[in-house]
Amino acid sequence: MIVVGGHFDLIPAGMGAIDDWSGSVMLPSLYAALKATPHRHDYVFIAFVGEELGLTGSREYVSKLTKEQRAAIVAMINLECLGVEKPKIWASHADPKLLKAYEHVIKSLKIPEDVVNFDKEGDDDAHSFRNAGIPTLTIHSITPLTFPLLHNSHDQLAAIHPDDYYLTYEMIAALLTYLDSEQTATK
Repeated sequence: MIVVGGHFDLIPAGMGAIDDWSGSVMLPSLYAALKATPHRHDYVFIAFVGEELGLTGSREYVSKLTKEQRAAIVAMINLECLGVEKPKIWASHADPKLLKAYEHVIKSLKIPEDVVNFDKEGDDDAHSFRNAGIPTLTIHSITPLTFPLLHNSHDQLAAIHPDDYYLTYEMIAALLTYLDSEQTATK
């Protein structure tokens, strides 16, 4: 199983377009892109609640998984704050095998590799899965310069660049397809 998630709760001061409408609204498009192709893994697309309130939705989801269900999840791909710039990853929290898969995909798509970690500034739903021993990768588009757009009135749809958002969508669809291939199973 490959879990793909984002959260749809927001901080009331802004519109929540960046954090994290941009991640949760991409889920149905990814489902539509992948459903027609035969695949080895089941995909689970989840929009979590309560990320801004301490990851309550993702923690609850993971806590309800049986031991067998946890073992069946080979990857959790977290979509967080997309489209402000080209895609980036939170490498310090990434599973090494998922990181290599990401690097392979972005190289094949000629997307520059960009790592921006927010270890002291934030948290995300991938944390709940990592705590359960499930490999994770968080894809985002935030830098220290764009971080101030979050959690205030600047979190608006106008801050999302359609070309960067679409590039991120293409990359994530390619990554999910690559992860589904036999040679890249992570467990």
